[in-house]
Amino acid sequence: MISNTEFTTTPAKILEANALCQSMDGKNVLNKPTGDFFYDPWEILPEYKGTVFEELLAPLKDIGEARIIKQIKKIDAERPKANLGNFMPVDKTPPTKQGTLNFGSPKPKEPAPFNQTIYHGGPAGIETLRTPKLILDDQASLSKSTGGIYSVLDKTDPRLKLFGYSPPTRREDMLEYLTPAMRQELTKDLPKKSIYKISPEFKNIADAENLPPDFIEELIKIRDNINVFKGNPYDQALSQNTRNTLELMTESPKVGAPSMINKPVGDIFRGAGYDSILFPPRKLMRDESKTVLSLDG
Repeated sequence: MISNTEFTTTPAKILEANALCQSMDGKNVLNKPTGDFFYDPWEILPEYKGTVFEELLAPLKDIGEARIIKQIKKIDAERPKANLGNFMPVDKTPPTKQGTLNFGSPKPKEPAPFNQTIYHGGPAGIETLRTPKLILDDQASLSKSTGGIYSVLDKTDPRLKLFGYSPPTRREDMLEYLTPAMRQELTKDLPKKSIYKISPEFKNIADAENLPPDFIEELIKIRDNINVFKGNPYDQALSQNTRNTLELMTESPKVGAPSMINKPVGDIFRGAGYDSILFPPRKLMRDESKTVLSLDG
């Protein structure tokens, strides 16, 4: 996302940068990490040393990846026509400290609208579904899907029976042999659960089996630059979870949805303009339908 900042420059430098942009095609990264992708400083690439790009980046402290974005706009007829080249430094804040990553990744052209009903199982009485919060330095939050809300496409999906029916227990084989009175006594103190029928308004859903090649390259690059041995045990666990999820999604997308997706992974997809992810049925699980992860909860 591009937004205004307190940093300014001169028209002359913008024109100079624009002139250098004209011969550029594809991805044009201006800098590189000196070590770890998230934690270590970045430096200008050798080919851009001594250029206007080094001058433009110099005032921006502690940034991550910076790249050239060639933006073609329809200019008002009263203004001189121009093709402006802009650069955008990408937020490098480690996910353990802020929990947000903003990676400028391509969006699929003309995404198909999603108009299917989805189903979610959870506690009874929910008015608005909310994504679990990522609590920094809390080991318990690492096992929660802080990246989004899971739902399924088929109301007969067996997972709904686990998460949406009362009693919320997987030992229903034992309960069915009890008398109604004994079953009621055994389950009376358990929290009530429900299945929710939802008509989502997803505008840009990512198909996990058919992600754009450029975006897959970005995911692989992020994955390979995650240092799972740096930081305290919480940092290491969060980094390992993030890397494992990205590896599954880039190397084995047909396997189906990961058991949980954390906030750093969700933020990568949100930063690319997606509001949801569609996963195929998990191959090793019987009778499961496709899984949808809402990123806007």
